[in-house]
Amino acid sequence: MRAERHKINKKHENAMARARTRRIKLEVFSYYSNGTPKCASCGITDMDVLCLDHIDGGGTRERRLTGYKGCNLHYKLQRLGYPSGFQVLCANCNLKKWVRGGM
Repeated sequence: MRAERHKINKKHENAMARARTRRIKLEVFSYYSNGTPKCASCGITDMDVLCLDHIDGGGTRERRLTGYKGCNLHYKLQRLGYPSGFQVLCANCNLKKWVRGGM
């Protein structure tokens, strides 16, 4: 019984954590998109392909130095009051930006 109850509680905790992560991502992306989350370049709104982009580059360096990535970065940006220097891009536009040298 105890193991079964633990398994149920763990599933509930995981579901709550996923919901919290989705909510924070939506809030952060909404902020950096000035409303509805969308790619700053092509306008796509599919949350599954949207990501945060460091406007002036340096994302890899920041991840290596701080370890912040994914939802940890979202929490950090929210705690810091949404600092400037970020935009929302879809994965394709983000890759194109990188291929073109960050332009």
